Amino acid sequence: MQLTANNKSDDRGPSHWGLFLLPQFLAFIVFSNSGCALFEAYKTPAHANLPEAIGEHREPLSDLAEAGLATNPGTEPKVEDDSPAVVRTGSYSLKNLMSGLCLAFPDSGQTDDPPIQERCRGSDSQIFVVKREGRGNSYTLRNKLSDKVLEVRARSASNGAQLWQTVDNQGDAQRFGFDRKASGQFTIRSLSSGKVLEATDNDEDEGVVIRQWDYEGHTHQVWALTEVGSITPLR
Repeated sequence: MQLTANNKSDDRGPSHWGLFLLPQFLAFIVFSNSGCALFEAYKTPAHANLPEAIGEHREPLSDLAEAGLATNPGTEPKVEDDSPAVVRTGSYSLKNLMSGLCLAFPDSGQTDDPPIQERCRGSDSQIFVVKREGRGNSYTLRNKLSDKVLEVRARSASNGAQLWQTVDNQGDAQRFGFDRKASGQFTIRSLSSGKVLEATDNDEDEGVVIRQWDYEGHTHQVWALTEVGSITPLR
């Protein structure tokens, strides 16, 4: 909710600022001078008369985590940063935020059937080697057991299209981007279709097929990545 805004000029050029009131009585002030922007966060008591009292009561926040802005597991993910995430090459399990189940290939990962979600066991069929391909937000996801990579079947651009595992042919349908949606939460986006991986029909059950769909901001489209050997999801 924006409370007030102002435009002014000084010897550094025109500037603009706005005061915002967010949950937990957080006020953000944005300044811009000659193309430079500053962000400041302040915690204010409930009785503060904003904006007049901001100077009297303000308490700087050094870390947004102190403000309680991070989403809780199992809740609708809050988009706090929609920029591409740089994921280092490594072996990861991928857990669906809604169901808490892991991305896997059925039948011990040896068939061309579509990936599913199942209880996380740490088995090789649930482990994917995430490798950055060249520069930018482009990755392959190679199943550790089968040594095949995830691909959008028939390079489909349709909602509901299936994925499968196949040999690496360096095609766009085998390239995916990781977009950070909140702390520890990512979408996995096909670079050929622009659609993201999701659990079919928002289903929390084991064995549900993972497909591609337009991103709609739901938790069954968001994933937590945990590197093998770590107990903490990637941030």
